[in-house]
Amino acid sequence: MLLDEIESHSGLLLAEAGVAERLKTFPGVTLDRHMFNSGAIYSDAGRRALQVIYTEYIDIARRAKVPLVVSTPTFRASRDRLLAASMDAGDATKYMDCNYDAAMFMRRLREDIGGGVDICIGGLIGPKNDCYTPSQGLTESEAREAHAWQISELVRGGVDCIIGQTLPCLSEAKGMAQALADAKVDYVISFVLGSDGNLRDGTPLSEAIREVDEYASTPPLGYMVNCCYPCTVRPGNGDCSRLLGIMANASSLSPAVLESCLDTREEPLSQWVADMVAVRDTHPSVRILGGCCGTDARHLEGLVTALVD
Repeated sequence: MLLDEIESHSGLLLAEAGVAERLKTFPGVTLDRHMFNSGAIYSDAGRRALQVIYTEYIDIARRAKVPLVVSTPTFRASRDRLLAASMDAGDATKYMDCNYDAAMFMRRLREDIGGGVDICIGGLIGPKNDCYTPSQGLTESEAREAHAWQISELVRGGVDCIIGQTLPCLSEAKGMAQALADAKVDYVISFVLGSDGNLRDGTPLSEAIREVDEYASTPPLGYMVNCCYPCTVRPGNGDCSRLLGIMANASSLSPAVLESCLDTREEPLSQWVADMVAVRDTHPSVRILGGCCGTDARHLEGLVTALVD
């Protein structure tokens, strides 16, 4: 479905803005220490909060008449994490269907409130360990094995594609890509970049794209960048003609600094929008624009105001 949108729609494809960070602001919603925001679908407060957030994003896409890419709340829903959360709850199987349940939740949401919008549901998977510490990244073979189970669960839930997100090192991205190729599912690989414009392990973005394309038996539909500021995607990044999109943080501060802040930090909205537009201007292949940490409906409104006739 994502491939269809890319091929049939020449203009902007909007992606969601922040979800997990926004959930923290809703009364009665608690993020689990193991599976982060994945548990939100299992509480009334969490489901209501997710519906509020996604309704905002869908309404923006509807008014702008652009397609929308949304993700399942499964960034931290690997088998190991779900088992740990289940054990904490005293039932070893309690959350083991989380990926399937999250996919079904998003499909029902699309059916209930998505009228008039072409919505692509991406099954979201993250790295096994810390997103910003490449030394904790998996080898190719480890990643292929570690991510296969979650991929199969999301496919079982009927997602339209899989998005492997916030990947800090090349080896884990390659192994994840092969696991996705094994599953015969459309997929996108999204890297997190450092302030130098390279992956967190130092690999230039263009080199990472080339190596994953060569490694996976079926290459991804394309690549994205997320959880960093737009300026990390630079004109001098090399051949990034396979770069499809960016979901950028609201702040230009590094993740390490942001994690130590007691309040939300963000650049002026007009500056963020201008920096996002600049990425699209310098990288013509970039079609999918959305937000990550610190962003909300204001940021998507800014994008459609700037880019939709």
